Amino acid sequence: MYCKHCGNQLSETAKFCGKCGKNIGVKTDEKISDSNDVPAYAPAGIWRRFGNYVLDRVFVTIILIALSVFFIYSGASSTWLGIFVWVAPFLYFVVFEGIWQKTISKFITKTKVVMKDGRKPPLKNILGRSLARYIPFEPFSYLFGSHPMGWHDRLSNTLVVPSNYTENDVKKIDIAKVKKMGGGNTAIVIVVAIVGVLIVISIIGILSSVVLVSLGSARQKGQDAKIMSNLSQMRTNAEVYYGDNSNSYSYAQNCNSGVFQRQNMQQLISDIPNTTVNCYAEISSYAISAKLATPDKSYCVDSSGYSNSGVAVDNGTTASCEPDTGVGTNNTASWQTFNSVQDNFSILLPGYPKVDSKQYNDSTTPYVTNSYESVSAGSAYYIYKYKYQSDINAKPEALLKASLNMIVNSDKNNRLVSSKLGVFGYYTSLDFHVSNDGDDLKGKLILENQSNMYLVMMESTSFDESNYNKFINSFIIK
Repeated sequence: MYCKHCGNQLSETAKFCGKCGKNIGVKTDEKISDSNDVPAYAPAGIWRRFGNYVLDRVFVTIILIALSVFFIYSGASSTWLGIFVWVAPFLYFVVFEGIWQKTISKFITKTKVVMKDGRKPPLKNILGRSLARYIPFEPFSYLFGSHPMGWHDRLSNTLVVPSNYTENDVKKIDIAKVKKMGGGNTAIVIVVAIVGVLIVISIIGILSSVVLVSLGSARQKGQDAKIMSNLSQMRTNAEVYYGDNSNSYSYAQNCNSGVFQRQNMQQLISDIPNTTVNCYAEISSYAISAKLATPDKSYCVDSSGYSNSGVAVDNGTTASCEPDTGVGTNNTASWQTFNSVQDNFSILLPGYPKVDSKQYNDSTTPYVTNSYESVSAGSAYYIYKYKYQSDINAKPEALLKASLNMIVNSDKNNRLVSSKLGVFGYYTSLDFHVSNDGDDLKGKLILENQSNMYLVMMESTSFDESNYNKFINSFIIK
């Protein structure tokens, strides 16, 4: 016996259909064939199709998020990531349906993709079926009718059927009859479809929020890996230069001279993203460091084989890496203690400084200036070390005043507010305050000896006296 509503085979004593749940009423000895009833063989029903849609969207989203993290770790450009996000869903359907005739969701709902004659679809039909999914509003094309066929089904001449259907079973499907069948539940389908889409959006939102928390860290680690790789390559290039240059790295106090001026070195330096690179070299040693994307961390390599966290320094005879013992051990708030081995001082700064070096030969007494600059919250903090090639024959007070005069006269809008000679530890010093159209420049000139002088100063449009005192009072000459 068969149910007159759905065609399900029944036992003689059944009062309700185990498939559709309806009261049997009148039984029939034949499988139903009336156009208003469900045929014995039909494509997958609307609930299976809807389940496939929701589950596939979830699985595609999980795959996209996982592989996006991989792209970010690898340092790929946002352009390639955007292309991948667009292409990945297409590849998901092509691979799964092309090989197994099933996506992950179809394994769960026990359905499969076939041609209308029951054969496994060839690749061209799978490609067409997958491309058709990009048609706007295409998902809504199979939400109506009890056994719907979407645009991607019709355009590719394929069907989604129960996975236990054989090729002969598929051939028994009356497509014309299936198309005429009404679902009788259009309003319910629309409501369920809207709810289903909202559920998918919610799931995607939850997954995205969980993963996005780690994306910033992932991007930082990707950039850090790029920086460390470039510095390691620079170390290899430096050793090649050393052999080609009669066992000498050549003297360098920046990244544009000596061993660092070769094209292969310049390419690696320019390829390091958004950070400052410090380079030093003596005849038989070199050191290179770069600020990492991870806050308060730097990476350094040198000629001794060191390659770890740290900063490049030069004590005048040897360039090397100064290991990072942990930023923050002497912090005040978010500031950190910066130590310069090269210029023999330490000071509190709001961030790791940009280091530079210049040589001046246009004066009566040539000199080299090493500069350190840290910028934070609209204020700039500077430390300059002036190294004269010979002693300056002038009294300390006169030398400091002449240096302040050069600072004031460097801009026609500068106005000297105040200055005061004093003593800084064992050294003669000169405190000053210069104003320039709303900008304030305060600092201290310190004469270490007749050939070395420090300039420590802060510039800001909204001067914070507490930050200035913290900065200037932390300066120590070692």
